[in-house]
Amino acid sequence: PRDEEIKITYRGKPAIEFTLQRAEADDALTAARIFHTWLDEVRPTLPKHIQLIVFDEMWEMINERISLLLTNGSQGIILVLITLFLFMNARVAFWVAWGIPTSFMGMFVILYFSGGSINMISLFAMIMASGMIVDDAIVVIENTHRIFDNGKVPIVKAAKAAAGEVFMPVLSGTLTTL
Repeated sequence: PRDEEIKITYRGKPAIEFTLQRAEADDALTAARIFHTWLDEVRPTLPKHIQLIVFDEMWEMINERISLLLTNGSQGIILVLITLFLFMNARVAFWVAWGIPTSFMGMFVILYFSGGSINMISLFAMIMASGMIVDDAIVVIENTHRIFDNGKVPIVKAAKAAAGEVFMPVLSGTLTTL
């Protein structure tokens, strides 16, 4: 090699480094699957002294965050159901638990129509939001339960009154966390 050339080695042997990049609008997980399919096809055709070694795969971090979100979400729903079922009743537990997937579906609709994407930052925000959703749902449902039990009003009226009473505290708590 010439003096001004950069020499790359891997475990003491000459190497060439390739960086695979995807377009901003492409899905990182789909790009990773395509790349690994290509690797599986190409590796057997290479001479024995040439190896393709993959490192620093960013898609794994995205996959880990998605798994964390799904794990936390499912564990959160189960814990909320058990706790509220023990301390309140099954109907309250059901409505709080139902608020979690409903909120995420609403978020996905807004994300889609606003042109947003699911990336590392939005995944972290979803993990944070899942905790806030549960907390806020419990506050609203407990208040609904209190109004319903004390006033003997229909449940729909109690829910509207309860949501109105705690709207500002829930909103300000959420905004300060954001």
